[in-house]
Amino acid sequence: MTRTFLTTFVLALALAGCQRTDPAMEVSAAPSEWVRTPELQTAERRGHQVIVTGQASPGARVLLSAPGRQTMAVGAGADGGFSISVPVALEDVLYEIGDQQGQDVVAAPGRLLIGQAQDAPVAILMPGGSARRLDRRLVVEAVDGDGAGLLLSGWIEPSAQVAIHWQTGSATSQAGADGRWTLTVPRETGGSTFETRGRRVAVPDLSGLQPGVLQRAGAGWALRWSIAPDRYQTTWLPDGG
Repeated sequence: MTRTFLTTFVLALALAGCQRTDPAMEVSAAPSEWVRTPELQTAERRGHQVIVTGQASPGARVLLSAPGRQTMAVGAGADGGFSISVPVALEDVLYEIGDQQGQDVVAAPGRLLIGQAQDAPVAILMPGGSARRLDRRLVVEAVDGDGAGLLLSGWIEPSAQVAIHWQTGSATSQAGADGRWTLTVPRETGGSTFETRGRRVAVPDLSGLQPGVLQRAGAGWALRWSIAPDRYQTTWLPDGG
């Protein structure tokens, strides 16, 4: 699983640099050392808008683009902070994220998912890695799969350990200084159930998902999305509670 995710991640990044979706998102082959990729940190739904905040290079121009949609842009402040209001579309949208300074545009590796439903998640999806929700933090907030294994992720106390139990085994993971943890576990046919810190997370069978469609799956939302030609990753985002 780890090797598969790493290979997929490298391939996805390479392909991302070759694809051209919008002139404003064209990526420089040799970006300046002064340009950094933006980090989206929080998201809050306000009516028909999603307010997304984050951090970029001071004075940078942060771009969000998606096929068939107008590119949105906002300038980062002197401290690199920014806030952008994204209209909720009539369909689920995966946005590419870019950071522009001068002639250089650096594309961030993740994609911003904004579901059209009011209770749908807002999250960063990472090719070959774990998704990260922007609208809430949960002990287990995402389960990503590549067909060979599952990558669990979530939030606990900074530097603390979390123990994950399932039917045929258990494992532990230590959170980073920010409290985020990840753990690779075997994939069991027909779905898996995990328990940690008094919470039971039942991952449904995600084998029959239609690509590109965010849909309800068990007690959560699931998306099978393309990370490269003929390569897909499945992300399941459990409900809070």
